Amino acid sequence: MLWVLIGAALSGAIFFLLNRPSGSGITVITPSPTQAGPIQAYITGAVVSPGVYTLQPGSRVSDLVQAASGALPEADMTSVNLAKRVSDEDQVYVSSVGEAPPSGPGSGLLDINQASAEQLMALPGIGEVRSRAIVDYRTEIGRYQRIDQLLDVPGIGIVTFEGIRDLVIVGA
Repeated sequence: MLWVLIGAALSGAIFFLLNRPSGSGITVITPSPTQAGPIQAYITGAVVSPGVYTLQPGSRVSDLVQAASGALPEADMTSVNLAKRVSDEDQVYVSSVGEAPPSGPGSGLLDINQASAEQLMALPGIGEVRSRAIVDYRTEIGRYQRIDQLLDVPGIGIVTFEGIRDLVIVGA
């Protein structure tokens, strides 16, 4: 419950900072959501009610956690970027304190050269569309040589990349 309150406070602070009047002549322009209707995102892991939730475009991970009735007491909320905007078909995984991140067999990290689309969907911010794009890109270019090549995959931006970079490897 404490983490839900902290998440809500952080969301409120971010909203306030982005929407406060500015005496410096600087205007903060927040991008409008590209999708007109509701989005659906899947949350799993250390939350009270894992599942698929319908949210408004522009919603944040903190909103998704709240929709799932909050985090469990053992949730490691430092493993989740609560301020990240949720996109349609995203999957968010909330790990427990001390739990290893979603992983592939053996190394504890997911090998982007071996992982199936289904395995890639265990990564935060990677839903069905993005996982398929990672596999399709691998098919087109051959094996990934560097993790940062994920930035060349359609739909993978810097925020998504930063959220998964420490959870994946480029295997031989």
